[in-house]
Amino acid sequence: MGGLTLKRVMVFIDGGNLYHGLRDFVGRTDVDLGKLAQKLAGDRELVRTHYYNCPVRREDGEDRYRRQQKFFDALRNLPDFEIMLGHLQQDRSGALVEKGVDVSLAVDMLSRAYKDHYDIAVLVSGNGDFARVVQEVLPQIRSLCFRLFCDSLVLLSTCWAAYCGTRPMAVCGARSGRHIRGARGCVR
Repeated sequence: MGGLTLKRVMVFIDGGNLYHGLRDFVGRTDVDLGKLAQKLAGDRELVRTHYYNCPVRREDGEDRYRRQQKFFDALRNLPDFEIMLGHLQQDRSGALVEKGVDVSLAVDMLSRAYKDHYDIAVLVSGNGDFARVVQEVLPQIRSLCFRLFCDSLVLLSTCWAAYCGTRPMAVCGARSGRHIRGARGCVR
């Protein structure tokens, strides 16, 4: 990197993916996302954290809806924390699917890189679809370091390790089949 100092960190969190992974694999979801983002940034400047999710529908449970709204309100009160909400939509089979989350995250990551808002992007997601954004587009924009959590178990291990201050497992586990050539795990 020849003298380039990578100091400014921006964290991008796929909230639905993180929530379901924590619930299904760890059995708890009570992570302080502000603390997690700070841990992922390490001793570098945490410029901003972007959180993406879909609100649950009121008709799917008033109590669940209110708890999530309370959670979103708490996130809005965190310094340098931005929430982007998509929506849930029924597909032809009747299943609810997220709309407007993945594309918003990818666009924000790209636009902020173009605008030189960060040096290091930390992507917290178990969604391997983001590997292509990181691999093909962002490294061509500028010299950046990324941490992409390609596998749900790796995501959970790394997030809990960062949150608890322990050492994480390897990034981009072999189970997902999605690896990023040339990506560097700069944020430890």
